Amino acid sequence: MTLENFKWYYMNFSGRVDRKTYWLFYFLPMIFFGISMDLILNNVVEKYGLLAAIAFSLPMIPILCAMACGYVKRQHDLGRSGWWILIGAVPLIGAIYNVIYLGCFRGSDETNKYGEPVVAPKGVINA
Repeated sequence: MTLENFKWYYMNFSGRVDRKTYWLFYFLPMIFFGISMDLILNNVVEKYGLLAAIAFSLPMIPILCAMACGYVKRQHDLGRSGWWILIGAVPLIGAIYNVIYLGCFRGSDETNKYGEPVVAPKGVINA
Protein backbone atom coordinates (compact mmCIF):
# COMPACT_ATOMS: atom_id res chain seq x y z
CA MET A 1 0.00 0.00 0.00
CA THR A 2 1.44 3.34 -1.01
CA LEU A 3 1.50 6.39 1.22
CA GLU A 4 -1.20 7.99 -0.92
CA ASN A 5 -3.48 4.97 -0.48
CA PHE A 6 -2.74 4.92 3.25
CA LYS A 7 -3.74 8.57 3.54
CA TRP A 8 -6.95 7.94 1.58
CA TYR A 9 -8.01 5.01 3.75
CA TYR A 10 -6.97 6.20 7.18
CA MET A 11 -6.68 10.01 7.18
CA ASN A 12 -9.57 11.20 5.05
CA PHE A 13 -13.25 11.40 5.96
CA SER A 14 -14.47 11.99 2.40
CA GLY A 15 -15.41 9.32 -0.09
CA ARG A 16 -17.05 5.93 0.15
CA VAL A 17 -16.00 2.35 0.88
CA ASP A 18 -17.86 -0.87 0.12
CA ARG A 19 -18.65 -3.74 2.49
CA LYS A 20 -15.51 -5.75 1.73
CA THR A 21 -13.24 -2.79 2.41
CA TYR A 22 -15.19 -2.01 5.58
CA TRP A 23 -14.63 -5.53 6.93
CA LEU A 24 -10.96 -5.75 5.94
CA PHE A 25 -9.68 -2.29 6.78
CA TYR A 26 -11.96 -1.10 9.58
CA PHE A 27 -14.19 -3.61 11.37
CA LEU A 28 -11.73 -6.46 11.92
CA PRO A 29 -9.02 -4.06 13.13
CA MET A 30 -11.61 -2.56 15.51
CA ILE A 31 -11.99 -6.00 17.13
CA PHE A 32 -8.20 -6.09 17.58
CA PHE A 33 -8.35 -2.58 19.02
CA GLY A 34 -11.00 -3.62 21.55
CA ILE A 35 -9.06 -6.69 22.66
CA SER A 36 -5.85 -4.67 22.95
CA MET A 37 -7.50 -1.99 25.04
CA ASP A 38 -9.05 -4.63 27.30
CA LEU A 39 -5.68 -6.27 27.86
CA ILE A 40 -3.96 -2.96 28.46
CA LEU A 41 -6.52 -1.64 30.87
CA ASN A 42 -6.91 -4.87 32.84
CA ASN A 43 -3.25 -5.86 33.11
CA VAL A 44 -1.47 -2.52 33.27
CA VAL A 45 -3.86 -0.96 35.79
CA GLU A 46 -3.40 -3.90 38.16
CA LYS A 47 0.40 -3.82 37.96
CA TYR A 48 1.33 -0.17 37.44
CA GLY A 49 -1.72 1.98 38.12
CA LEU A 50 -4.11 4.12 36.13
CA LEU A 51 -1.54 6.66 34.96
CA ALA A 52 0.53 3.93 33.31
CA ALA A 53 -2.60 2.54 31.61
CA ILE A 54 -3.33 5.98 30.17
CA ALA A 55 0.24 6.20 28.86
CA PHE A 56 -0.05 2.75 27.27
CA SER A 57 -3.39 3.73 25.70
CA LEU A 58 -2.15 6.92 24.02
CA PRO A 59 -0.79 5.13 20.92
CA MET A 60 -4.28 3.75 20.34
CA ILE A 61 -5.73 7.24 19.69
CA PRO A 62 -4.47 7.49 16.08
CA ILE A 63 -5.78 3.97 15.43
CA LEU A 64 -9.20 4.99 16.74
CA CYS A 65 -9.18 8.09 14.51
CA ALA A 66 -8.28 5.97 11.48
CA MET A 67 -11.13 3.59 12.23
CA ALA A 68 -13.52 6.55 12.47
CA CYS A 69 -12.55 7.52 8.90
CA GLY A 70 -13.65 4.10 7.68
CA TYR A 71 -16.91 4.17 9.56
CA VAL A 72 -17.73 7.60 8.12
CA LYS A 73 -16.91 6.43 4.58
CA ARG A 74 -19.16 3.39 5.02
CA GLN A 75 -21.98 5.67 6.17
CA HIS A 76 -21.41 7.74 3.04
CA ASP A 77 -21.70 4.61 0.88
CA LEU A 78 -25.10 3.99 2.44
CA GLY A 79 -26.16 7.61 1.76
CA ARG A 80 -26.00 8.72 5.40
CA SER A 81 -24.14 11.48 7.16
CA GLY A 82 -20.90 10.56 8.89
CA TRP A 83 -22.43 11.67 12.18
CA TRP A 84 -24.27 8.34 12.25
CA ILE A 85 -21.07 6.79 13.63
CA LEU A 86 -22.15 8.16 17.01
CA ILE A 87 -24.78 5.43 17.21
CA GLY A 88 -21.86 3.11 17.91
CA ALA A 89 -21.60 4.69 21.36
CA VAL A 90 -25.00 3.26 22.34
CA PRO A 91 -24.42 -0.06 24.11
CA LEU A 92 -25.64 -3.15 22.21
CA ILE A 93 -27.63 -1.13 19.64
CA GLY A 94 -24.42 0.41 18.31
CA ALA A 95 -22.71 -2.96 18.00
CA ILE A 96 -25.68 -4.48 16.19
CA TYR A 97 -25.87 -1.47 13.88
CA ASN A 98 -22.15 -1.66 13.03
CA VAL A 99 -22.22 -5.37 12.27
CA ILE A 100 -25.59 -5.73 10.55
CA TYR A 101 -26.22 -2.42 8.80
CA LEU A 102 -22.70 -1.27 7.98
CA GLY A 103 -21.28 -4.73 7.43
CA CYS A 104 -24.07 -6.43 5.50
CA PHE A 105 -26.22 -3.88 3.67
CA ARG A 106 -25.23 -3.01 0.13
CA GLY A 107 -24.31 0.59 -0.56
CA SER A 108 -25.90 2.80 -3.16
CA ASP A 109 -25.01 1.91 -6.76
CA GLU A 110 -25.56 5.46 -7.93
CA THR A 111 -23.53 8.55 -7.27
CA ASN A 112 -24.74 10.24 -4.12
CA LYS A 113 -23.77 13.51 -2.44
CA TYR A 114 -20.66 11.78 -1.02
CA GLY A 115 -19.24 10.69 -4.38
CA GLU A 116 -19.08 7.84 -6.84
CA PRO A 117 -19.64 4.28 -5.62
CA VAL A 118 -16.48 2.63 -4.27
CA VAL A 119 -13.96 5.33 -5.08
CA ALA A 120 -11.07 3.49 -3.43
CA PRO A 121 -7.71 3.82 -5.17
CA LYS A 122 -7.24 1.27 -7.94
CA GLY A 123 -5.15 -1.82 -7.29
CA VAL A 124 -5.79 -1.99 -3.56
CA ILE A 125 -9.18 -3.71 -3.27
CA ASN A 126 -11.07 -5.35 -6.09
CA ALA A 127 -14.68 -5.43 -5.00
